[in-house]
Amino acid sequence: MAFGDSITDGFGATVDGDDRWPDVLAERLLAAGRPRPVLNAGIGSNKLLTDSACGGDAGVSRFARDVLRQPGPAP
Repeated sequence: MAFGDSITDGFGATVDGDDRWPDVLAERLLAAGRPRPVLNAGIGSNKLLTDSACGGDAGVSRFARDVLRQPGPAP
């Protein structure tokens, strides 16, 4: 699970290029013989502690919904 802001979401990445850091993480896991899906829960303009008109709910508010309630997350 990749949880974060616009960097996680893919700001600056190539459109349809699969070169966001969560994509690179999935490729590295595959190369290491530990293939795992990586869910990208990044939101552009998101803030950790405060809600944002552009970025929506603060990270601490959306963590349970966006991470803990997803089916099957595992270390």
